Amino acid sequence: DDDDDDEDEDEDDNNDGGKNGNSDDDKDDNLSTQRRKEKVNSNQRFDDPRPGSSRSSTAISAAANANSSSSSSSLEQRLLTKHEKELMDLARKRHQHSVGAPKVEMGRLFDGNAFLSAPSQCQFTDFVVGKSYKQVVQITNRSYQKNTFRILGIPPEFQDILETTYKLPGYLAPGASSKVLVTFRPKQDLDLDTTVEFLADTGPFAVPIRCRKRVAAVQLTADKIRFGSGVTLGDSAVQTVTLESKGALDVSFTLEPIIAQGGGGGGA
Repeated sequence: DDDDDDEDEDEDDNNDGGKNGNSDDDKDDNLSTQRRKEKVNSNQRFDDPRPGSSRSSTAISAAANANSSSSSSSLEQRLLTKHEKELMDLARKRHQHSVGAPKVEMGRLFDGNAFLSAPSQCQFTDFVVGKSYKQVVQITNRSYQKNTFRILGIPPEFQDILETTYKLPGYLAPGASSKVLVTFRPKQDLDLDTTVEFLADTGPFAVPIRCRKRVAAVQLTADKIRFGSGVTLGDSAVQTVTLESKGALDVSFTLEPIIAQGGGGGGA
């Protein structure tokens, strides 16, 4: 009996050892499986930054689709309701009736041009065909209340050589100003005069444009040379006359002999 009890105890110890051994192996397997899953999840979480990889191209295409969808959704506009259309028509009619109407501010009636241009005229002098010239014109509100303007345009015959560029100023307070850029691209060597037409709430106004080609202009400091009566026969006197070129072109000149004319004044 004692021997049988000892054998039973040995078998129990072996069974317990086997169970403990199996449990340790199971823990190792579970730990390795968990690590593999974490590695797979980390690879799925971070895209491959290398160019040409399938993951990076997939992420880029997804981002592009998201941007395109967001931009298309932002450009969508809803249709105006009937009431909103009526309100816009009324506001448009009120603005049309107010353009050019007398403006009264604090009992004072404004008369004259509401906007002042600086310079008073846009001038292009001594231009050369084929070149481009620009000038900035500053438009200032000199009326008693807020005002705005827009450019009506340039006469059709000059639209291929003159161009205006400006940003819609909105309503300008009294004393505020906005800038207009005028560009001139001459194609012929000819003088021209025209205007840029504006429209303000107080009515239309214009800024003149003056273009002048290069010319040869010669000017003398005196149109006559007078020696007076103090020069007697046999004496000599000297008078100096300056010949000056005022134009942009070169000038050649010659001196011709003076033909003396008899007379009491001694002029020549």
